[in-house]
Amino acid sequence: MKLTPSTLKDLIQQVYLEAFAELLDSEDFELPAEPVGNEDPPGTILSEELKLNKIYKILVMLSSTERSQLFRRFGYYTGKHLLNQLNNIKKAEKGDL
Repeated sequence: MKLTPSTLKDLIQQVYLEAFAELLDSEDFELPAEPVGNEDPPGTILSEELKLNKIYKILVMLSSTERSQLFRRFGYYTGKHLLNQLNNIKKAEKGDL
């Protein structure tokens, strides 16, 4: 049998079809579901530590103004803001505000 490009193509196609037929005929064959939205792909479980590391990396990339806006939106403030608020409360108690 002489191996020509068309014969080689036919042989490769036959091997592919046989492999897929075996795969589709197996009982445990199931395609993984596509991720929806921002969920992780099937089969990957991110640990809490890994999630936090990703968040820290993203926060470091933001400017200080962007971080302040982000934290204010979720109700978190800097230590400086807390000290200023406590200082204002003390001044108000003394009647200086």
